[in-house]
Amino acid sequence: MRRLRAGELGRPQARFHLQAGTDEGTMVDQAEHFDAACAAGAVGLCVVTGGHDYAWWRHHLLRTLTDVVPD
Repeated sequence: MRRLRAGELGRPQARFHLQAGTDEGTMVDQAEHFDAACAAGAVGLCVVTGGHDYAWWRHHLLRTLTDVVPD
């Protein structure tokens, strides 16, 4: 993360879409640090209420795919 934040690795070539659940311990903090370390526009971060389980994935995975796949 330090190297990414310092610009030593250049700008990411891909766009990342991160989702972290409020019940996932430190995952939200880690995702926020990654978002801040990347170049503007390289990361999309969505914090949702929930954890890392089927109920969470079932709804948010489909919503995310519709956001990133062009029509």
